Amino acid sequence: MMTKEKMLYSRTAASRILGVMPHHVQIQVWPRVVLAQVKGSRPRFLSLKAFHQDFVETRKTLALDLHCKLVTHHQYLVSNPENGHQHQVLLHDSGLHCNCDDYQNQKAFLKQACCKHCYAVLFASGYQNLHEYINAQQSKIGA
Repeated sequence: MMTKEKMLYSRTAASRILGVMPHHVQIQVWPRVVLAQVKGSRPRFLSLKAFHQDFVETRKTLALDLHCKLVTHHQYLVSNPENGHQHQVLLHDSGLHCNCDDYQNQKAFLKQACCKHCYAVLFASGYQNLHEYINAQQSKIGA
């Protein structure tokens, strides 16, 4: 079962942050830090912020390989050319909504959700992040 801790604080994320192979890392999530032990090295404390940044940056990087097709003014079909999977992304004034599992898990555990499919649509629409998109939508409403 997915939890916030499993989603954000993983061995794979720690390995990306530390620049080592995932099978060399063991982690323990503490209240304000993550203790990472790399084989043959001293334990290191990693900030929770580093994991949050990795979470976002990983999805942004993965989004670059996806293809977006505008279906209607507020709907995109995002496809992965490697595996052929497609997901629907809907644009709303308050954010984006995707039908993928990652988005659903983020929505369940985090305040805001933005999967790689949402980032692909944001990039295709000229935005760099979700906050930029939401601010632009609120400006349109207020104008």
